[in-house]
Amino acid sequence: MFSALALLGAAVGWAQGAAESATRSYEDDLSEVLKVAVQKLLPLISDTVTRPEVSIDCSTSMIKTFLALRQQKAWAVRMAMSNAMYAPNALEGTYVAMGGFDQCLRTRVRLSDGELYFKGQYCSVLFSLPEDYHRRFIESFHQIGELQGRLNPLTASSPEREGIDTIGGLCSPSLCTKEDLTFITRSLANVYGGNATVTSCSTDNAKEIAPIQAFSIAVLCILGLLVGVGTTLEWLPQADLQASRLKPGALMRFLLVFSAITNTKFLLRTKVKKQNEALKFVCGLKVIMMFWVVLGHAYIVLPVGYFHAVFAMAHMTEHITFQFITNAFLSVTIFFFLSGFVLAFSGVSSQEAIAKKSIFVVYFVRSLRRYTRLVIPAVILILVAFLLPLFGHGPAADDAFKQYILGCYDKWWTVVLQANNFDDSEHVCLQHLWYISADLQIFLVVAFPLALLFLKQPRAAAIVGALTAAVFCLMTCVQIYSWDLFYAFTGGTNDMRKVKDTLELIYFRPFTHASAYIAGVMCGYVSAQYKNVTMGPNVEMGLWIVSSALACGVLFASFPWNRGHLPDEVTGALYGGFHRLLWALAFFWPSYACATSRGGLLNKILSWSFFVPLSRLTYGIYLLHVLLYMTRMLRLRTYINTDEYFQGPPKILLS
Repeated sequence: MFSALALLGAAVGWAQGAAESATRSYEDDLSEVLKVAVQKLLPLISDTVTRPEVSIDCSTSMIKTFLALRQQKAWAVRMAMSNAMYAPNALEGTYVAMGGFDQCLRTRVRLSDGELYFKGQYCSVLFSLPEDYHRRFIESFHQIGELQGRLNPLTASSPEREGIDTIGGLCSPSLCTKEDLTFITRSLANVYGGNATVTSCSTDNAKEIAPIQAFSIAVLCILGLLVGVGTTLEWLPQADLQASRLKPGALMRFLLVFSAITNTKFLLRTKVKKQNEALKFVCGLKVIMMFWVVLGHAYIVLPVGYFHAVFAMAHMTEHITFQFITNAFLSVTIFFFLSGFVLAFSGVSSQEAIAKKSIFVVYFVRSLRRYTRLVIPAVILILVAFLLPLFGHGPAADDAFKQYILGCYDKWWTVVLQANNFDDSEHVCLQHLWYISADLQIFLVVAFPLALLFLKQPRAAAIVGALTAAVFCLMTCVQIYSWDLFYAFTGGTNDMRKVKDTLELIYFRPFTHASAYIAGVMCGYVSAQYKNVTMGPNVEMGLWIVSSALACGVLFASFPWNRGHLPDEVTGALYGGFHRLLWALAFFWPSYACATSRGGLLNKILSWSFFVPLSRLTYGIYLLHVLLYMTRMLRLRTYINTDEYFQGPPKILLS
């Protein structure tokens, strides 16, 4: 509204200047109409900005801005043209109007003596028109067969907004606070039956370093110093321990752990230990699944309001190939499966060593090792995340901060305690860390005890594992049905609030993924213990066919649902409860075949030495790729092109 009124005021000034021309101009014809509009609206604005609820500095700067518009001053025109209340693709689902972010922030207003009076300040405004007007407007498109079903804004929802809400960009004087602007915009909107709230404001002032950011910088600098010292010690001739024949002390060994030379050599090493040769296929499978994770998050992590055409994603679901995007969550199921597989396979391989130790010591030591390997990188990631707001800001910066980083200020301890996936609050600390919490919870409570039981009582372990997996699947079915949730993430609805509830209450919880983890444990044990079982070619061919059919069934069964034809409650609950287990079982035979030299071409591809170094980076990629997406959001200035070409190829390089 502010932008429209401001431009009206400027247009009247331009029209009056054009009236002196001998050539007839549209400004001259339009001037009377604009005069009437300004006469009606300017008193309303003047009355609003001069109320006691608005600070004197804000009132004065606002009035100065409107007067400058009437006088056609360049800085005022710059501010007016930076405003945007409606997205250019609003009828294609885009609900964010970004306006001219940089144009606004570069505005400078000076006093007669040259002293800076105020700057341009960019604010995001959440506003809505009167509900009746919005309904009539949308229903007019219903009459011509448009904006129906999952494209209907009247039925849309999200965790932060209703379907009729719009986010606009407001350029205001920097002397106005967020509270001032909320009062002004809300007062003007209320006159017409609407509502408005200013959610965030920013200027180009230098950002102050907060205490937590200073702490993060200090810790990261210490780590960098350790890397530098360790690398130098290994590089120097006297650090060559074999040449000097000196036994390194504890401090030396500690510093050499951080050496970039040793770690780079280890990272690039393509050879694996002889006892792990059968697990080499896991490297290729991890790399492929991680690429799938990164690609899927490209469409899911970013708020859809910043896509140039939100409904383009709905149109993409009409193509069966888009099932790989909507079902990208299945890639995580394979990581749970592989964790269980490697756990059980390595347990059988080291069975004699485990038998010589106390079972409690083995459980404690391996659990502590797994906790350390998962949590320490996650904590460092949080420290890096605290620094991201210092490296860029834009129209989407506030959304990115609230969605991912804000929760870390108060909820960082949930990552340390590995309870991040049970936090269903609005602001979770780096939401993608739910995976490591679920992984460790399943490992400690179900998978590792089951793997140890397989070494002692394999038959009992098989029965316990099968029953436990079935119970968790049934429990997920009951939860989905009782809580009226979706079977999984789906493109067949515009009820994003319900999708969010499904992710938080079902997908992020360990119970949902325990069955896939258990399937991996059982497959790993069978692959190590019964690797020499003889099978006929017909049996093997049948197992390949069954595995392929099972995988295709899980992957493509939801195709009509993602096109908007959602299943009934019972079908959705059954699919939601069992499809992850079925997906894991589809990889049971291929994993066994590859581990026992029956995998043929598939095993050769997955065991390619090129994948070995990359597989060591998959956990780091999983942690960091979301921060890269966040950085893109922080620095976003234009809409994101909703297109497979623009999303796919860059993610290959990213992953």
